[in-house]
Amino acid sequence: MYITIEPTVKYRPETFGGLAFIPSRAMVVELNKSAYRIINFLAQNGSVIEKTILEQYPGNAQETVRKFIQDLICSSVLKQSESKNENFHKNQIPYGMKPTMRSIPSSQKRYSKFLSAPIFAWWDITKTCNFYCKQCYSESGKASENELTTKEVFSVIEQFAKNKIFYIYFLGGEPLMRKDFFQILDKCQRYGITTMMSTNGWFVNQNIAKQLYEAGVQIVRVSIDGATAKTHDKIRGMQGSFERALQALGTLKKAGIPNVGVSQTLLTDNYLEVDKIIGLALSYDVNEVQVVQLCSTGRGKNLNALNLEQFKKARQLVKQSLESHPKNHITATEGILRKQCERCVSKRVAMPSFIGCPGGRSCMAINEIGNVSPCILYRKYAGSFRKNTLQEIWHSSPLFDSMREIKKGCQDCAYADVCAGECPVATETTSEADRKAFVHNITGQNINSNGCNKHIGGHLCFIRF
Repeated sequence: MYITIEPTVKYRPETFGGLAFIPSRAMVVELNKSAYRIINFLAQNGSVIEKTILEQYPGNAQETVRKFIQDLICSSVLKQSESKNENFHKNQIPYGMKPTMRSIPSSQKRYSKFLSAPIFAWWDITKTCNFYCKQCYSESGKASENELTTKEVFSVIEQFAKNKIFYIYFLGGEPLMRKDFFQILDKCQRYGITTMMSTNGWFVNQNIAKQLYEAGVQIVRVSIDGATAKTHDKIRGMQGSFERALQALGTLKKAGIPNVGVSQTLLTDNYLEVDKIIGLALSYDVNEVQVVQLCSTGRGKNLNALNLEQFKKARQLVKQSLESHPKNHITATEGILRKQCERCVSKRVAMPSFIGCPGGRSCMAINEIGNVSPCILYRKYAGSFRKNTLQEIWHSSPLFDSMREIKKGCQDCAYADVCAGECPVATETTSEADRKAFVHNITGQNINSNGCNKHIGGHLCFIRF
């Protein structure tokens, strides 16, 4: 059997080895130096038999290397075939490229896997939106006066390609209301950057869905905040939006978008419908359903979050949905299904980017005028693409530096490298007493003064099931 790199897989070196990104699964795999050496060998030699790879290693190491190969095949990084593929994988990453890393003083305790560049970026590509959602974190509606021009957007994309950022997740506003959006997607596709997006679904018709497919968009999530038109339309501020959102799901699936999903924000208006929303979404054969908690930013500051009893009920309904649909991909914020987060940490199965806060550690967020923040919800800025380069922002921002520091009281924790502590947005928008009481009542566990409970932080992180 011949072994080669999966054609769509992207990869890049890091000081600890490297990273591989699998677009079809929206998954990043961490590679140690031995595993990355296998990737590098295949990148330069193409499709080879396993024996050819093993011959590069001494006899006592070959069994370990064979296991690495099988693990990479199981992870969809490598694939097997019966015939040699002459048109082997041509990744755009220079094989001899060394990660650009700023030296970190040993006296400063930081997360052990400080990346050479972000894995991905959230990008609010416009503030224009035809809806007026009551929970909107970006307070979208009218366009900002000085949004990035097409030329400026292209410049950022070129920097992303040069620094091997794997993907961009476009949000807004409504991305489809930006006139040059398909030019932007085309630019990303030509530069080998995977694209994903969220939409309210209003503008999705057969032609738009076809263009998204042809532009190589891997994930499209449609926001649905109610199981009925009455609930959804009230929350989204647009009559008829529920029917248009459901139509969008069917149209996107029919067009062949690889991953069509639904996203719901838990509100006092809709928490009792969460199981029905999940069921409705799955009836359209979507690939995933994402349930997120309200964050008190933007217009969300004007809303009341769920109280403890409401949250417990929502949590119960989400759990019931998981039990009813065990084979479906249902994603929930960590506080809703805490046991899964504990399992991931206890087995250390996730990279730092997947537990706790990834802001400034594995990702960045860009707003419509080019300002850069740790994430879309944390509106403090590390720089601007109108003034700074990607490398300047990533390596020299005091704000990003602070996001990478191990917080007080956490330095001696064995899980410090996979837990970023509390979400800074949650920390700034809720009282410590409320957070302690909330976690204690949900889990039955006390938390210390740093908000830690069984080594788990990041109350707004996403855990995949």
